[in-house]
Amino acid sequence: MRLLFSLLALILLASCAESDLPNPTGKGTIRAINAIKASPEVAFRIEERVIDALKYKVVSASPRFDDFEYPFNFDARLAGKLEPQRIASKVQKIDADGDYTFVLTGAIATPDVTVWQYDKRVFADTDSVTQARFANLAASQNSIDFYFAAPGVSPTAGAAIGTITYGDVLPPQDFPAGSYVITITPPGDPATILYQSTSIAYAPRTANIIPVFDGNEQDLAPYNVRVFPEQGGVSNLPDVRYAPTIRFIQTSIDLPPADIYDDEALTSLVLTEHKFADVSGDITTGTGDTTYRYTPTGNPGAILFEQEFEPTVGAHKQLIVMGSGSERTALIYQPDRESTSTLAKLRVFQGSSNHDILDVYFVAAGIPITEEVPRLSLPYKILSEVFTMPAGDYDMYVTPRQDKTIVAGPVSIDLALGDTIEILLLDTVDPATAAISVVPPL
Repeated sequence: MRLLFSLLALILLASCAESDLPNPTGKGTIRAINAIKASPEVAFRIEERVIDALKYKVVSASPRFDDFEYPFNFDARLAGKLEPQRIASKVQKIDADGDYTFVLTGAIATPDVTVWQYDKRVFADTDSVTQARFANLAASQNSIDFYFAAPGVSPTAGAAIGTITYGDVLPPQDFPAGSYVITITPPGDPATILYQSTSIAYAPRTANIIPVFDGNEQDLAPYNVRVFPEQGGVSNLPDVRYAPTIRFIQTSIDLPPADIYDDEALTSLVLTEHKFADVSGDITTGTGDTTYRYTPTGNPGAILFEQEFEPTVGAHKQLIVMGSGSERTALIYQPDRESTSTLAKLRVFQGSSNHDILDVYFVAAGIPITEEVPRLSLPYKILSEVFTMPAGDYDMYVTPRQDKTIVAGPVSIDLALGDTIEILLLDTVDPATAAISVVPPL
């Protein structure tokens, strides 16, 4: 009987506690945008629950939450701190069918948090329009004009859909669904084009946030526009006026110095006398697929190697030649050059064919590796993920897998905040050793 009364008391207590809670009347949509250039990743949280991690120019997922008041928190790893720090908080009431975009601007240690609040757009099944909200998140431009027009229509005085100051967003506007080109100019100056997109089709019954950002090291152009559908996702719209690029890296020790052509007739010379361990600068390329052909320098009559290449509009790419003879291959990838103000970033390519797997050490200058653990273990032909390290002076060593025998190093690696460094591990004429080569900055 005592157990029965105890259970009844617990049930009564639970029902009373539950009745004290407010009842939601609906849900609102929330998201966040990181508009702080050179920012590290920012954790976007509702209370302490992580919603997403945001790099610069990135929008979070767009979850829906009950129409209550919540604290929204932002955490980031700051310079000299081992653990993420709370950099901002914002208490916000969420209304049913509201749409809330939290925008981070300013400095990473003390950012400003602005909330763009609108009602969620509800389309009828028969609607044939698309909705857009245009925003200026380019800190270098205090004010800009946005044009949203059919392909082939040039900007003219009075035709801008709005003038936007930095950090602001235009109210939602409806447009007939179809293809549009975005053009951005200084206020009242349609002849001076700051940015222009390619033609993009916008589907009916879609709602998008379309901000412009300052470009960074990843971009070819000074400005970058992105389309953030309200339901989530992103489309990158680089400036169509800037051609993509390719950078050639040669890690095949037995490949003779080569000229590189981008046409079958071997008349369009792209790069001359490309030798082992050489790294070219960025070379502009067309937007269509091509094949790069390597021939002995000064002798286009013989092809040493050829590689198909597919450029990415608005992006840099790098092509590493590796291996030897009939086993010679290439790795094509998009480099990570984006500077981060609070840390240094590194990436290592294992191009030494004489070693199946190499361990890579980064230690404080003058410290032996005897008791150290390798930072990386890289098989041949593998490009590491991008990893971060605090600023400082390091010695880099390379050894065989699980072996403290040094085959390369020490090489001094001085890291400053904001550095983005790529490192190549290469063969030498002595198969028992390897070489460390830092890719030169552009």
